This record gives sequence, C-alpha cells and structure tokens, in this order.
Amino acid sequence: MELCISNLAWDNTDRLSVYTLLQNNKVTFIEIVLSKLSSKALNEDIDFYLSCQQEWESFGLRAVSMQSIHFGVEDAFLFGTDEQRANLLESTKKAINIASSLEIKNLVFGSPKLRILPENGDDSVAIEFFTELNNYAEQKKCFLNIEANSSQYGTNFLTTTTKVQDFISSNRWNNIWINLDLSTMILEQENISEIISNIKDVRHAHVSIPFLKTNFNEFRIEIEQYISSYKTACIPSFSAPTNDGYFTSAKNMNMLSIEMVSQTTDLELLDNTIKLVQEYL
Repeated sequence: MELCISNLAWDNTDRLSVYTLLQNNKVTFIEIVLSKLSSKALNEDIDFYLSCQQEWESFGLRAVSMQSIHFGVEDAFLFGTDEQRANLLESTKKAINIASSLEIKNLVFGSPKLRILPENGDDSVAIEFFTELNNYAEQKKCFLNIEANSSQYGTNFLTTTTKVQDFISSNRWNNIWINLDLSTMILEQENISEIISNIKDVRHAHVSIPFLKTNFNEFRIEIEQYISSYKTACIPSFSAPTNDGYFTSAKNMNMLSIEMVSQTTDLELLDNTIKLVQEYL
C-alpha cells in the first residue's frame, strides 16, 4: 500500500525541506491544494503550476490528487440560485482543467459549506450537476471523488459515507467516485470496519482525524482499524499511477493520503505522523 500526503500539512515556503523529508521517508506521492501554492488558486496561470510540478518531480514526487478545489470561490452553491450553481460548476471545471494539465487524475469534492441543502430544498438538482461534471471529467481523463462531510463541518448533504455510497450507486457515473474520509467516519460515529467491508467505488482515501487536526497519536485505534479494514477489503483504488500516467487497479497499489492542516511547518511532527501511519501499512 502506498502513502501520500497533502500539502495542507505545511507552509509552502518550507516545501523543499518537506520534499526532502518525504524522500527520506520513501513517500513518493503528494496531494495538492492550489491555494497553498498560490493565493490566486484557480485563477493562477497554468505555467506557474507546471513549474511547481517540475519542482516536486525533481524530488521524485508525483501529485495524484487535488483537494480544497473551491477555496476562495465566491457566490457558488450547489443548492443556491441557477447562477450560483453555474458558478460552482464552472469553478469545478476550472479545477479539472488544471488537474488535467498537471496529469493529476483525482479531485476531491468536499466543500461542505457550498452544499448546504435549504429546508424543503430539492436535492435532485445535484444529479444534473454531477452528471455534467462526470461528462466533463471523462473528457479530461480525470475523476471527481465526492467526500462525505460530517454535519459537524457545517453541511447537511451527503454527511456520511453510507449516504455518499448510496448517491453514487444510484447514478453509476463513470468518472465520479468516492473519496473515503476517516475524520467524517469518526465524527458521524460510523462503524469503520463494517462500512469499509461493504463500500465500493473508492478511488482515493484520506487518513484524517476530526477537524483535520494533527494529534494523530490520540487516534491510533481508529487509524489502525481504518487502515487494517481498508487493506482487508482490497478496495480497487486507482490512485497509484502506472508509467504511462494512468492508473492500475492492482490490489497492492491501494493508496492512503495523510490529511491534516498546519499553518506552519513542523518537520518533526510531519516525520512522526508519517512514521505512525506507516506502522499500519
């Protein structure tokens, strides 16, 4: 099983030191947040991101997923007005375009505050919305992975892993899958082993704790259970790229991505967290 880590975990000014640390820990995959690389995020010139790609690849790293794709996007809501939904659609397509240019196949659709369903609202518009994104992602050879976001993150739509699985299963899109998230499973008190043993359609998975904090050591039991269940289930995850840049469904190529938020860079914390997760891989 391969380990990945999101750049949410460090200050971008310290990235070269982090890349070296990842090398030393034999971590070769990263997940990126555009706004950590540039304050312009979706509006940054693609050449800038291509230069970032060249830099991390010089350290033997490969970006396999993009998250927090709507950071900084304004007046964009899934269940808002037609214009607001169109804004969310176009910003998501922008993210897909950037991911495609960087040969990043996975994008995480979280954004809990942008998918709040109003009281007596109609959630059927979500099907049309994601169907269009499915078709667009398929054209760009990318996959949009919907993440369950706990109600404690401020949303009321697709708040559990089971609800996301049911939503995906009901529509059977080719390029919309699931992003598995441990933090939501903990917050929603889901049965980790039972959920993972029955889940399908997972392309990417986060090892995270509630509110994306960094105290992984306090959640060793849940982390061990999560990883052990994931390995046993042999979910056909496609996060690991083959030499041609596409993905393999081989069981031994499953991938887990460390997700935690830190505004500063603590190399010792990063090193300890990586080693903790690696204990269970």
